[in-house]
Amino acid sequence: MKVIDAVVSNARAEDLEKYAQQEGHRAVRLADGDRVVLRVTVESGDPDAFISEVRDGLRRESEEWEHYATFEPLAIEPRCEEDDRQSQESVAGTDEVEGLAAESATFSRSFVILSVLSGVLAAAGLLRDSAAVLVGAMVLAPLFKPIAAVGVGVVLGQPSRAIRAVLLLTLSLAMSSGSALVVTLLTPEVSVTALLKLRTGISPFDVVVALAAGLAMAYVIVRRDAMAMIGIVVAASLMPVAAAMGIALSMWRPELIGGAVFTLSSNVGGVLLGFIVGLRIEQLHSTDSRRKQIAEWVTRRSLIGGTVLMLLLTAFSVWTYARASEKSEDREPIPEQIDGQPVLGAVLLEDGSRMLVVPSTEPIDEGATLVIEAVDSGTGRSR
Repeated sequence: MKVIDAVVSNARAEDLEKYAQQEGHRAVRLADGDRVVLRVTVESGDPDAFISEVRDGLRRESEEWEHYATFEPLAIEPRCEEDDRQSQESVAGTDEVEGLAAESATFSRSFVILSVLSGVLAAAGLLRDSAAVLVGAMVLAPLFKPIAAVGVGVVLGQPSRAIRAVLLLTLSLAMSSGSALVVTLLTPEVSVTALLKLRTGISPFDVVVALAAGLAMAYVIVRRDAMAMIGIVVAASLMPVAAAMGIALSMWRPELIGGAVFTLSSNVGGVLLGFIVGLRIEQLHSTDSRRKQIAEWVTRRSLIGGTVLMLLLTAFSVWTYARASEKSEDREPIPEQIDGQPVLGAVLLEDGSRMLVVPSTEPIDEGATLVIEAVDSGTGRSR
């Protein structure tokens, strides 16, 4: 349920009362006279239509003191079963979503601190191969609100706000990547871990996950499901990829840098595209009649450009994934024995070759450490 309080003139209050009754809303005068306080209770349906009527009327011609405010009651008692169902399916109005976007696209001290610290944590998680630390970095990263500001700015026809949010998002990712680079340079004996390989690999599944996260993000914002926001931040996985790029730059591994750039581009593009599509599915639209045409134009161009970009990225990732699969299928099967020694397993090296693990032929003294030799599957030589 939404409540709208309008402080307007007597003539405007009469018009709003008639419109509220036509829409099935309840209108009550809290104060009468030259300045009327009209309270409209919207128990069902979309409150944006009535808000649009109030806003357009005030912008066409109004006194300095005329204004309106919208809010949702924190508690309604007694509450019947039908009210409970409605409260569970409550939907945020356009003004509420727009307010979130306006609050999100701001540069502040906490934004800088959280971006840097999340990059440090992500680098530590990747270098230590710790998934728990990596999840903590994703939750700490201040990326949810800038992404929300981009999508809402596009759908509501506010391109300048969307551009500012894109710059803010880029700045956050750049700061996290830079902090990860510094952490890697200060860390002795850096190696490529499994989590780092995962964040710098090229896979079509990243595109699918990003699109799904963007769609879910739109649903969460419109339906006000705050608890699900954490899951979306983790699923989007932007901060670990930005940190992986910083680590790859510090190690100067071009193949890892290229994979990180691709993964980050597909994740950001997929989340934004899915988010904009989700907002359109949830029928979020501008209540300002002057911005509706701009919103339609900006949204259409963004959807077309985003779709083309994601199709290109998906095609490249599928092609790369198929080539990698063909190479793995072309490898010879692992032999059971080499020179009479049983093969314990195989290790895939960074250059694509395999090392076969066999027991050492050297005698082992009591209390000594077990020695394992790695034998090149192509030459049969020990390493």
